[in-house]
Amino acid sequence: MIYMFQDCFAVSSFDLTKFNTAKTSNMMYMFYRCSGLTSITFPADFGSNATNMQSMFEDCTSLPSLDLTNLNTAKATTMQYMFKHCDALVSITFPENFGANTSIMSSMFANCQSLPSIDLTNLNTNNATDMNTMFYMCNTLKRLDVSGFYTAKVTNMQYMFSSCNLLASIKVGQNFDIGKVSNTNRQYMFLSSNRLRYIDFSASHDTDAIQAVDRSSEKNMFNGLPETTLIYLPVGATKPTSGNLRNVVYKEGDEWKCDEYYSVDKTIFSSRTIYNDVEVPYAIKTKSATYSRTMPNDIAIYGTTVLPYDFTGDDNVSCYLLNKENPVTMQFVPANE
Repeated sequence: MIYMFQDCFAVSSFDLTKFNTAKTSNMMYMFYRCSGLTSITFPADFGSNATNMQSMFEDCTSLPSLDLTNLNTAKATTMQYMFKHCDALVSITFPENFGANTSIMSSMFANCQSLPSIDLTNLNTNNATDMNTMFYMCNTLKRLDVSGFYTAKVTNMQYMFSSCNLLASIKVGQNFDIGKVSNTNRQYMFLSSNRLRYIDFSASHDTDAIQAVDRSSEKNMFNGLPETTLIYLPVGATKPTSGNLRNVVYKEGDEWKCDEYYSVDKTIFSSRTIYNDVEVPYAIKTKSATYSRTMPNDIAIYGTTVLPYDFTGDDNVSCYLLNKENPVTMQFVPANE
């Protein structure tokens, strides 16, 4: 069934309930570039013997939702580009153990421009080896929970979460392991996802690989990640002592600590755990804080900001603002006041 319905531009729906795919081994590009397609109905066990589902729905640019409950992926080994450029897609429903034997998941959801959220609970990544650009340019995705991902076999995560313009948070689980991913293949993992408020690695058991944070090194997984993003290291990770440690959060005893907190324009905490309308997993304590803000020249009075940690220094902190020759004073207000 390779290319079976490719370029059926004018077709708006497919009812495949009478299709028998018991002997079909390849569904690559099956609905490729069906740009007018808005609905597909599958029979039970559709694709039960298919090993290749690459680009199966790629460029179905008008498809608003996909119910894949009847899609059997038990033998599928590649899902590369499976939903790439499904520009109108806002929801996907997966059956249990979707992708259990799939090794190639690169660019699987890349360029899904309208997907605001995705429930990945039923996506089984136990045999995945390639997650390169998996969520690349999912520009409306706001929160991503991959806590169910098992990544011990993955060797490529380049650009995995990069260029997600609205992505505010990423949560990983205990089986998020990057031990087999080389430095080169974890480059630019979060590049240009500039609105990320935090990445929560706290549950991960991969304490050695994830604790090395260097946003300036091209071979570091955090290269290109904004300094304003809070990085919660795995519990048990050794406190980092080198590199750019701004907003790197580690657990010490019962407390989450950050040696140097940093925020910039329009970055405001409204309580101990709310960061620009995103709830962070844990309140933090810090030894030092830097807050910079660009203000018009004609403004002489500055507002206050509320921080998500216990600030133990002086109440008044000097800071310089753009186009100002003299330092001004900004008051940091404790969150419980």
